[in-house]
Amino acid sequence: MLPYLAGAAAVIAVVLVVGLLAALSLQGPIGGQSRPNAAHYRDQAAAQLDAAAEALLLAPGTRFSGSFTGPGGARVPVTAEVTTEGSTLATLTLGGDQVQLLSTAERTFLRAGEAFWRRNAAPRENLAEYAAQWVKVEPEQFGLGVLDALSPVLVAEALSPGSLVGYPGSGDDDATPVLGETREVKGVETRVVRVGTVDVHVTTAEPKRIVRLATAAAAGQSASPTPGQTRTSGYDSDTDGGRYFLARAAGDDFELDLGDLSENEAAKLRSDLEAKINELRTSVDSQVRFSLDGQITLAPCGTNGCTATVVLSNRISSSSPYVKANQPVTASVTIDMTLDGRPVRSCTNTVSMPPNGSASTTCFAAYTIPPSRNPRTHLVQASARAIARAVAEVDVKAMLDDLVAQAARKRRPDNDPSTPPSGVAPSGVAPSGAGASAPTSGRPFVSELPTASRSPLTADQQRTLKRVDDLAKKACGEIKRGAGESATQWGTRVHKRLAELIAQENNPKLFAEVGYLNGQVTTKYYNPWFGRKVWRKGTRVPDVVYGSDRLQPEFFIDLKTGDTGLDNKWYGELNDQLPPGYRNLPVIAIRC
Repeated sequence: MLPYLAGAAAVIAVVLVVGLLAALSLQGPIGGQSRPNAAHYRDQAAAQLDAAAEALLLAPGTRFSGSFTGPGGARVPVTAEVTTEGSTLATLTLGGDQVQLLSTAERTFLRAGEAFWRRNAAPRENLAEYAAQWVKVEPEQFGLGVLDALSPVLVAEALSPGSLVGYPGSGDDDATPVLGETREVKGVETRVVRVGTVDVHVTTAEPKRIVRLATAAAAGQSASPTPGQTRTSGYDSDTDGGRYFLARAAGDDFELDLGDLSENEAAKLRSDLEAKINELRTSVDSQVRFSLDGQITLAPCGTNGCTATVVLSNRISSSSPYVKANQPVTASVTIDMTLDGRPVRSCTNTVSMPPNGSASTTCFAAYTIPPSRNPRTHLVQASARAIARAVAEVDVKAMLDDLVAQAARKRRPDNDPSTPPSGVAPSGVAPSGAGASAPTSGRPFVSELPTASRSPLTADQQRTLKRVDDLAKKACGEIKRGAGESATQWGTRVHKRLAELIAQENNPKLFAEVGYLNGQVTTKYYNPWFGRKVWRKGTRVPDVVYGSDRLQPEFFIDLKTGDTGLDNKWYGELNDQLPPGYRNLPVIAIRC
């Protein structure tokens, strides 16, 4: 039986045991030719991933088909259609039951029959409701976390760090991509690039596209290290011909084939998503349980009617998003009343309460007990049941609005110039008038948003802006662009160096690479499949924040190492994620 996510039910977490070792063969020396060095293959692998990630972001949508490991080690067949930003409609088989999945706005819902929910410990009194509605679940409970991790926008970010939010820096602990052999996938020739524990099959033909994502275990590979032996990624010169080894983790595995949706297919997906989101108005939240504790009172009651009052409390875990966001819990409470065993009234009320809090609701049953020569006792009874509603009307509207916004957005990494940036701003771009004088060695302030008039920067802000511009030029000068290195790779290294220099300033009002999501500061999370830290979907990351606190910014600075400058789309997306009261602040771009 699959574990069911609600109340005190056990939670199945993805456990990764480091130990299995996989190897990819690379071409060794031929005759007297020198062996290609590790940097050569690493750069080739990174270039393949950059191109494939860009194609994934530009596609109208993506189709996945294949299987992954579910709870208990069972294979879960799945077919899914996904928007670029991760809104998903899927059909999968869990424990022999066909289940529909809807994932959008960081929430996952399942729709299945009563037999499925009975096997997964749904409340007995609510089985019919569970079978009739979408049910909000925790993805990891059913082994569905892999589907969220493989949404196109997060895959692109994992393969080409910086494609999602600009150049946020990849971090020293990121997995190095390893270039492998050529393989055929359904008649298409691909080159395998391993990232973390995942084999990424990239077409050898242009344009580069990802046609399969698979862990080595799912692909039938097996390469275990000698007990007690520790291996790390790198070049093993003692192996005949030379081989690259990548230490990998054993755990949940998957093999999924990818295909681009056409424009018409993507439009139909958006239409289907809109219809399903509208159905969420009556969805159930499996992560909330209610307790009535016998707290039903009947008073006042007489010969013409009776009032039932129900007090209920909710129980959710401390890790629930309700607690984290301090959002109210919404319950649908049904009260059934009888008079001498005969139904006289049924009320269904909606009540809200704080997480792990309580609330009350009432139901009045009107009836008439006529006078009698022989008075007798009449029995009024009331019973109640409660179920959590997963979304409110405002949530449905927000989801629909986000779906429209997704369709309007275009995601594309910074342009890749054929030559390294020279330090000169693009022609025709005037200084922004930020209030500080441009130094003679190139203009630091090439663009600014918003363009509407505002108060000039204070003297302290001007000094900070000038100092950050100097640090940016220092970072650009220290980080030399290597031969064959793409602008994306070079820009990532420059941004990482700038963040280090800003940290060394010890300025309490200066912060580097701050991620904003839903009005809060967020951090990268570790993607266990790709072995990399990535930002959560929707995160926007200005390079530099100036303010008394990360959540109290005064203005932002963004370093541009490519040809493009600031644009209103990115600025609007940043505003959507900033704390209320700190929006529409200036963003000033600087260049090397």
